[in-house]
Amino acid sequence: MERCLALVLTAGLLAAPRLTAQSAQPVPAGTARAARMQIMKRDLRRLIGEQEHFFLTHRVYAHSVSQLRFTPAVSGGVSLRAFGTRGWNATLATDEEAGLFCGIFVRVGTAPNPVVTKDSEPACWRRLRDGQVVSEY
Repeated sequence: MERCLALVLTAGLLAAPRLTAQSAQPVPAGTARAARMQIMKRDLRRLIGEQEHFFLTHRVYAHSVSQLRFTPAVSGGVSLRAFGTRGWNATLATDEEAGLFCGIFVRVGTAPNPVVTKDSEPACWRRLRDGQVVSEY
């Protein structure tokens, strides 16, 4: 059992984005982007919990992140829009990669971007320099 656990932990560490020991070069952008999006999606899922806690206390959703105990793990901005008791949406941007965003909507909150299609499920997209939006998974 201990050997299995050690193997799982080692495999998890090997899969984590990092500099490669042999080349001392950054990991490919796609890998770093995927890791960044996972962090951003996790932040948005944490935001769901913070909003639900706020709702239990105040009977409405928070309309500003400053009303919550929420600090995203990525540096960037959080845009939060509440619809009273009906729902809310949020968009998270990162300073680490210009044009990369993740968003979420909860209940009857409108989707912050057409890429976000399911209630309470974060989705990510990139806005290219020409203004085109590309879905990211």
